[in-house]
Amino acid sequence: MRKGDVLENISNFIALMETQNSNTAKVVKHVFKNIDKDIIDLNENELYRLVLDLRPNSPKHIITICYVLGLYAKWLFEQSIVKTDVLFNTIQNLDRKALWKDAKPNANKKFISYERYKKLISDIDTFEEFNSIYYKTLFMCIYEGIYNDDLSVIKNLRSSDIEDNIVTLHEDSGYSYKIKVSNELSENLKYLATLNVWERPNRYGICRVKMRGLYSDTVFKIENRTTAVDDSFRFSYYAKLRNTSREYLGNSLFPLQLYTSGIMHRLNYLLGKNDIETNEAFSNNCRNKIAHNIISAELFRCNYKTEVSNFRELVKGHLDVFENDSFGDLNDELFDDILSAIEDYEFGGFEEGEEVIFEHLTHERNAEVVALAKNLFKESHNGKIYCSNCGFDFSVRYGERGIDFIEAHHVKPVSEMTDGNITRVEDLVLLCSNCHSIVHLKKPWLSMKELKRITLLCK
Repeated sequence: MRKGDVLENISNFIALMETQNSNTAKVVKHVFKNIDKDIIDLNENELYRLVLDLRPNSPKHIITICYVLGLYAKWLFEQSIVKTDVLFNTIQNLDRKALWKDAKPNANKKFISYERYKKLISDIDTFEEFNSIYYKTLFMCIYEGIYNDDLSVIKNLRSSDIEDNIVTLHEDSGYSYKIKVSNELSENLKYLATLNVWERPNRYGICRVKMRGLYSDTVFKIENRTTAVDDSFRFSYYAKLRNTSREYLGNSLFPLQLYTSGIMHRLNYLLGKNDIETNEAFSNNCRNKIAHNIISAELFRCNYKTEVSNFRELVKGHLDVFENDSFGDLNDELFDDILSAIEDYEFGGFEEGEEVIFEHLTHERNAEVVALAKNLFKESHNGKIYCSNCGFDFSVRYGERGIDFIEAHHVKPVSEMTDGNITRVEDLVLLCSNCHSIVHLKKPWLSMKELKRITLLCK
């Protein structure tokens, strides 16, 4: 088939995809952008080689390539451009596992091990003549869990948001949350907020450029340029991460890859403490609820807004990167909140309710809403706070230690919530621990009317 005919076929196929699904069309364009030959007459070995030549970086990438090629082969058959469906079946029968095994040695490094991360930080400290504290702290910040898609939590971070090693983070969306970091990172962040000059060498010596931030105590300021806009912050962070990682690691490292690498290092440690193999926890057929909830706990802690299944898919095929992680320096306070979050749920003690309870608590993250609900309750109940169902008052039973203690229950079932769901005061009911546990004892959960009816009947 002439090259002009091939290009016309591909163009017509892409045009059809654009009328059906814009996302699929985008992926199709990306795949065919790197294919410079006609696939119609290729045999199985040649198709196998074609997939490898596209330099896939993950098993998912291979599945996507084969899916796109399969769609194209099916379209060729439906348009009678090829007389049989042999091409489609050949693509469907390509061994995806074997493809990834052959592609992996030449794939771009998606993640880094803890040893490489520590060496990177050490090398920046040793060899970076100017602004080493900035580069080092930016890498540490993301690795320890301070990240979101548009990097606004880094742009908005200021010294006044840091109290000991608890950092309050603010997204541009208005959502705020807290995260615990290492003592070293906490000190670096506070120090960095005091710096206002970026140093760089030139032929005359050292050039000092004034830096700017959203606030006077902004931690990660950027060079002050007259053309600077808000996007300049994100571009500046990306450039610094990309260029520095390329210099010291030999390849560019994107923020999400660094962030995920840190999460995987911590998960390795947490899973190991519960005698769970990482490969087991991330296998397709894993039914271990403890493993699932450990992963959920860490994703929740650092505000990674994705399902456990999606996260598993992201790191699949790269678990060997983290096989030999060392944990000699993890006995500091950084892990206290993760470990306590996991141990407090006593995973071994729950059965069918464990995942539900954890998910429920996860959606109750916004402490400000809970605090507001408590304050409003006290204002309308003579300054007292007690279970709105049975009337139990923790301060009466436990004295000073029980003052203002109560649990907040979501009226709206978590199963009906979606990512980004905003919790409002009217969505919460204040319950004692016993009533709250009874509500969630088994499915279906009790409504407040049902809970009140049971309470009255049993008095």
